[in-house]
Amino acid sequence: MTRKLRVGLIGAGIAQRHSAGYNWNKDLFEVPVLCSLDEDRGRRAVAEYGVGEYTSDVETLFARDDLDVIDICTPPDSHFALSKRAIEAGKHVICEKPLFGSIADVDAMSDIVAGTDRKFMPIFQYRYGTGLQKLKRLIELGSAGRPFLTTVETHWWRGPAYYEVPWRGKWASELGGGLLGHAIHAHDMLNYVHGACAEIFAHGATPVNKIEVEDTMTLSVKMANGSLAALSMTLGSRKEISRLRFCFSDMVAESILEPYTMGRDPRTFIAGTPEHRARIDAALAEHRVTEDGYTRQFELFHEAVMTGGEPPVTPGRCAQFACFGDGSVSFPENGPAVTIANHASASALWLLAPLTGGSTAGRPKMQKDRTYPRLQGNQRLYRVVARQIAGMIEQNAADKSGACHRSGSWPKSFRSAAQWSARR
Repeated sequence: MTRKLRVGLIGAGIAQRHSAGYNWNKDLFEVPVLCSLDEDRGRRAVAEYGVGEYTSDVETLFARDDLDVIDICTPPDSHFALSKRAIEAGKHVICEKPLFGSIADVDAMSDIVAGTDRKFMPIFQYRYGTGLQKLKRLIELGSAGRPFLTTVETHWWRGPAYYEVPWRGKWASELGGGLLGHAIHAHDMLNYVHGACAEIFAHGATPVNKIEVEDTMTLSVKMANGSLAALSMTLGSRKEISRLRFCFSDMVAESILEPYTMGRDPRTFIAGTPEHRARIDAALAEHRVTEDGYTRQFELFHEAVMTGGEPPVTPGRCAQFACFGDGSVSFPENGPAVTIANHASASALWLLAPLTGGSTAGRPKMQKDRTYPRLQGNQRLYRVVARQIAGMIEQNAADKSGACHRSGSWPKSFRSAAQWSARR
């Protein structure tokens, strides 16, 4: 008989979707307790999803010896502390996106987990949509051919009412804007299919809402596999859509447009010839359909705990994929590419954070309109990036080679990123 894992839920918002995923896996999980500071919403969730009991005291979850897993569904700025506390209490951890606010935190958590026998899994449930899994299978079979271009659109609507929740729209509590909090799943699917990014160029702005973080962004990406990608995100689209389109030499794969289930069927596969169409149809007919979304990711997590294997998503993979992995960022007006080698701390999101405005620890204070002005020779932007790189050198002991460098060499007057940033 399969042993059930007992889960303590922290949060009562997105935690309700987690609860539904556990209820679809009743033979694998049970949820005896939910903790939330919002008592009304917490008690409603307990009643609706059949959770054993409600509490507002998170410390009681860490102290309980009848819980195997702590599932963290709280605002992003609390993720690291709660995860650390849970691991130290001997619990396995599941944590909602966005995981943490820096790659240094991802590395630190990886080190904490490595010193235990506990499992840690960030949430990326969109990977397990049936349509996306079919695409992965066709690629594995060699039916797709060479990748050329991917386009990803995350065009949603989030108006002022959405940002009335106090922690939203702020660097300190949300840790990022629409790129990190909303488009993260669609962009994760790009990396899930094609692997790491090599170069990224981006424009970010905040035209929709009066908030600190970005709500509109475009990215031009060169993937490590040689293909290209064009990504766009806005929270100012009155018609909400999500669309992913993968162009290969032998076929095109297109997602549905429904904004929050774009990994699911029906996915369209367009072949170059009738003969290849027949081969694709035959392969899809043999494809084994499983549960999707949270339900499937939780199934795979249970399997990892029971077998001692690796969870389907780990902090290291989260750093590589969700944060765009090792790579370089090219800037306008023939500026240099900033390259960070040999470590996943080369997060494009981390490097691009200064472009989107806001001011928190580790980020330079930007203009009041939160958009970057046109730069003369890019010197100001270079100094911003250098400061970020210097911070990563200081924070990330794993990069012992110090392999943070601009393509070519630093200007003669600046012998290191730290010295360069000191001249800002």
